[in-house]
Amino acid sequence: MESDRYGITRNTFQANIPGYLVLLQKRKSDSDAEDGNKEAKKKHLKLAKEKEERDKSNYNDLGNMVKNLNQVNDWKIIGSKYKKIFTKEAMTSTPALNKSGVTTYNKWHIQSFCFEKCERKATHKAFLSAPHKAAYDKWV
Repeated sequence: MESDRYGITRNTFQANIPGYLVLLQKRKSDSDAEDGNKEAKKKHLKLAKEKEERDKSNYNDLGNMVKNLNQVNDWKIIGSKYKKIFTKEAMTSTPALNKSGVTTYNKWHIQSFCFEKCERKATHKAFLSAPHKAAYDKWV
């Protein structure tokens, strides 16, 4: 009866089969089960540590968020609408920020924020000339 109970609890019980045809299973002792749990925990911790290291290597620290305090309210577009409107094709036609021909940074002027360590930090400025601002306003 004990062998049947063991088979039932492990979902290995086979009804109506003679005992000599049923494969005998080696029972794990409690200490074996604890060792298995310890090994599983060690493996899980190792995998978690490897994942964390991979995530760190792919992480690009942009610093703290910086807000555009001179945001033009008519230009403001929030969230997923920005991604739908400003596709790669739209970005290529963005007007210049100043006389030197630097392209206006849409994220700064449209979404009104960026980050301290942004590659385009130099463009986190208000328009200095009225014609450039008017051209960007028309474009938006």
